[in-house]
Amino acid sequence: MDRRRQKSRAAIFSAFSKLLGRKNYAAITIGEIIEGANVGRSTFYAHFATKDELLFALCTQIVEHVLEGADKKEAGDFPLGDGLAGRLEHILWHVEANGETIRHILSSEGERAFTRYFEEYLEEIFGGAMTRVEGAREDYALNAAVSAFSQTVRWWLTVAPKLRPREVMQNFAAVYGNLIQI
Repeated sequence: MDRRRQKSRAAIFSAFSKLLGRKNYAAITIGEIIEGANVGRSTFYAHFATKDELLFALCTQIVEHVLEGADKKEAGDFPLGDGLAGRLEHILWHVEANGETIRHILSSEGERAFTRYFEEYLEEIFGGAMTRVEGAREDYALNAAVSAFSQTVRWWLTVAPKLRPREVMQNFAAVYGNLIQI
């Protein structure tokens, strides 16, 4: 994608994110998005067929950005420790950096879509780190761990946003460390 298209797409994402912070998703119009992004209607439709498609793309971009580097040794601008705990804390640092936008999505109709994408990516990360739980199916244990981490992120952003990523990880590990090799 050329720079001009990237800039337009970023402006649309930014305008949409700001609107999500002020209005209910259903009440947001494409006209408001293009006005906030300072782009034409044809530019919007060159990127997105519908507002739902825009929401899907925003959720996907955020999830991919949050999880990029979770499997890499290069931590970039956030700490990356060893093992699953280090990767999860790294994710939390990225969540914190994108917290305002994620909070807006979690308080809108986009919550289900964002959570679904986030949990799909988390399944890959948790997949090889699960401890066998006697009497429980492996797929159930994986689902429980992924759901618990996803809900921990939701709790953090909506109830305790002043906590730092390391504190959130410590709380998660204290409760779920016996299920996950942390």
